[in-house]
This record gives sequence, structure tokens and C-alpha cells, in this order.
Amino acid sequence: ALNFPDGYLGVARPVPAVSVSASSISVIANAPMDTRFITFVGVNQITSSGITRINRDTVTTSSKYDLVFVMDASGSMEARDVGNVGILNPDAGAPCIPYNPVNFNPAGACPTNGNTRMNAMRSAAVTVTTNLLQPNTSDSRIGAVTWSDAVVRQQALSGDFQTVRSFLGRMVSYAGTNSTSGLQAARTMSAGFRSDAVKSVVLLTDGVNGAWHNGVIGQTPTVMASTINPQSLAVCSQLKQQGVVIYTIAFGTDVLSNATARTFLQTCATSPANYFSAPNAAQLNTAFAAILTSIQSMRIVD
Repeated sequence: ALNFPDGYLGVARPVPAVSVSASSISVIANAPMDTRFITFVGVNQITSSGITRINRDTVTTSSKYDLVFVMDASGSMEARDVGNVGILNPDAGAPCIPYNPVNFNPAGACPTNGNTRMNAMRSAAVTVTTNLLQPNTSDSRIGAVTWSDAVVRQQALSGDFQTVRSFLGRMVSYAGTNSTSGLQAARTMSAGFRSDAVKSVVLLTDGVNGAWHNGVIGQTPTVMASTINPQSLAVCSQLKQQGVVIYTIAFGTDVLSNATARTFLQTCATSPANYFSAPNAAQLNTAFAAILTSIQSMRIVD
């Protein structure tokens, strides 16, 4: 209908014949056409034919997805500069302890309410988790690691929605940015990825790598991006060699305004299409939605 307007060259648009088999789909159309130059030999009309055949793929969409969120939990994730977020009041769960930098316990600390970067990340991750784990037919698993100077908390791969949702609801942020710690934890988790599952890692950060020495707040000297970035990229390469697809997200204006940080995330990603820029919460939701679509469109050979 798009390529053959009715009446084109004086020909009525033909009704195509569509046939579907186990291995192909074919569309065939025939139309009688008046001749122009061969009428002098008595041929006034010929039948013109067109055929398109599509070979059907021999693979099926996988229903198994193993995914690990590698999420920045540095202090800057408390910034309130990304607009309205989907989750304003994260799950506090059991009685929690307000943040105390001298005696910090991430397992029992209280998440911060409001329009923070952390809550924007939390909201987007919950949406992906809902889509992958909530369907009754799902055979997917999600793991997560939050990191700052070092790993803050981890959630092992799980197919239970409430377990993963609870972890995301209790995420808290403090201290600096050392993506290597988070990626190393993801690499350890990847050892549990199933061979017949689509394997993915999503790395999100809102800042430039730079951490306190050995993850001890206040201990000098600090570890700079020039040290952390190559270490992180080495882990990214190892994950990719294992068949893990890596998505990276630069979230917020701080990281997007730093060329070194952008280059690091672009290099870590499996391909340029797997790197996302998200200056605010709305675009972060768009990025996570695109990642979800990409993950679900990947296929495993039967």
C-alpha cells in the first residue's frame, strides 16, 4: 500500500497473496499493465509480478535474563537537581539509623526522602525490576551492588521481586566514587550467570572517579580517576569477554560536563549505542526504558 499507490501508471493496486510456512513468509502480487512500445507487435497487455520472501529466524526470544545493577552510591547522589522523581519516599523497612559519617552502617542507615538523584535512580531501577520479575512466566534474575569509595551493599542474583525491590528501597549514599569496586563485585556475581540467559550489567554514575585511599574516609592520599578508570575498564573488558552486555549511564550534569568521565563510560559500554546521557530524572527513565527494551530484544539460539 505504501509503495504502490492505487492507479500508479494507470494500474489498479493488486491484492497480494501472503503465504506463511515454518521457514518463510512470502508476499506475491500480480498486476496486468498496458504496454507502450510493444503494441506494434500485437502485445497490448502484460502481467507484472513482484515477490518478497522473508526467511524466518531460527532463534527465539529468551525468557531468561540475568542482570546486575552497578549503582553509584556516592554522597553526590543526594543532590536535588534532577527534577521530579518517581519515588519520593523509599522503603525504610525496619527502624533505621540516620546517617553518621563517623560510625556509618549502610545496612541499617535510613534512605533519604525527596527529589534526590538517588531516588531517581531507585525509581528507574524499580521499573526495570517490575518488568523483568513481575510476569508470572518470568525466569529472570536481578542482582545489585551499590558502591562509593568501596562496595556499600550487595544483593545476590534473585528472581524474587520483593527481595530485589526491598534492596533498592534501602539504598543509601555517602563518600566518594570508585567504580572499580562496584564492577569487581558485578564480575564476581557474573560467575553465577546462566549459560542460556541473556547476561547484562548496567553501570550508573553521577560523578568523576575519585575516592579515599582503600575506601577509608579521610585517609590520604586520595585515589584519582587516572588510577581508577584503567582498573575499571579492565573489569569491563573481562565482563565483555564473558559475553556480558554492558550498559553505562552518565547521570546528572556533574558527570556529563567532564570529558574524562564521559569517555570512561563510553569505553566501558559494549557499544556506543549502550552508552546513555541522562541529565535529569525524566531522561534517566527514558534511558532505563531503552535499556530494558534492548535487553528483552536480545536473543539466545535454541
